[in-house]
Amino acid sequence: MTRGEPVISSAEMAYCAGIGIISYNDASAPRERCARWASEGAGDVNRNSARRFGRLRFVGEGPGNSSLDWACRDVAAALERLPGEADHVSPAAPAEPRLCRIERDLLVFFLLPEPSDVLASVDAGLLRDNHVIAYACGDAADMRRQLERRLEWIDEIWVPSRFALDALGELAKPAHVVPLPVRGPEGTQYPRSRFQLMGQRTVFLAVLDAAASLQGQNPGAAIEAFRAAFPDRPDVEMVILLQNAAAARGLFRTLSDLVGADARIWYWDVPLSHAETLGLISTADAFVSLHRENTFGVAIAQAMRAGTTVITTQLGGSAEYTNPSNALTIPLRPGASGEADHDAAVRAFQRVAADRNAFRDMIATARSHDFAALFERAVLDRLGRIEAGRANREERDNAVS
Repeated sequence: MTRGEPVISSAEMAYCAGIGIISYNDASAPRERCARWASEGAGDVNRNSARRFGRLRFVGEGPGNSSLDWACRDVAAALERLPGEADHVSPAAPAEPRLCRIERDLLVFFLLPEPSDVLASVDAGLLRDNHVIAYACGDAADMRRQLERRLEWIDEIWVPSRFALDALGELAKPAHVVPLPVRGPEGTQYPRSRFQLMGQRTVFLAVLDAAASLQGQNPGAAIEAFRAAFPDRPDVEMVILLQNAAAARGLFRTLSDLVGADARIWYWDVPLSHAETLGLISTADAFVSLHRENTFGVAIAQAMRAGTTVITTQLGGSAEYTNPSNALTIPLRPGASGEADHDAAVRAFQRVAADRNAFRDMIATARSHDFAALFERAVLDRLGRIEAGRANREERDNAVS
């Protein structure tokens, strides 16, 4: 691979938005460009384009506007911020490796809930000449199907949680937990009026990604709990942020059937920038996810970092970082696999509406959860082991020769 040239040509990048490639080399460039790129809107990455930021290259179509897509951008920015050859390494992280010492470029493919076979669109030589990592961030069953099709090209797999690791099952390549480095709001603060919200009402927010599993996200449970908690109370409302709305198709009919004639429940389907998404989450009084399953729960993590009270099922990848000290956790219904306890959820809704300021200590604890530090520690550990393995192979080869 020639430094200074695009990692892959535009003709080879004919695959779905939401998939990216990250490549490391030891070129140097001002890091503020990466920080600026990470803070910009989705439109700044043009279709079939290559952007280079120091050791980091992000190639391909720009990610979409779902929480998971934005989390992948957070990954890109966090990778660029990792310590380099001359950088200070925090005591919490291993002193090795320095990224510039990695012999081969490191390619990270984001495998998201997309129908395309991303690795089939990439030149085999590019895969053969690099250490290829598949970061499987979506539904476990879908990720497994994508991985099995191109497993021969993959050196290792990253997943965002132990739950995802277990759900993925046994594969012929090593898999490791690398949590997503979810960020909170930075910079602009938005008033409620920006999102057509009434200032005096208690607002509950749910996020629904139309490209992900509807069954797993289980929006009906949150809607039912809201309506049971407030049969006729006029000073509450529930907003469903619909992401990847273009993929919705029959979803609007499904939502209409769930909501019925309740005008207090409505959905927002206009695409939002990352900053706007976090702004909407910040303006809500509570974020709700009564999911049946998730591999990480990016929107839940975003709500924690945004300082919004979280009501969530104690299940899936998000259960690895939520607990009663930082969220209103909802137990599972006895005898029902993966179903949140309806009565407990109703009580949680009512607690928030009774006193919106009652959870300050919980919010402070949630905000202190440093996803970025956990990501850095996990990645540096993996890079250290990759480098150590390469050094051991070189030593064995030299001994043989």
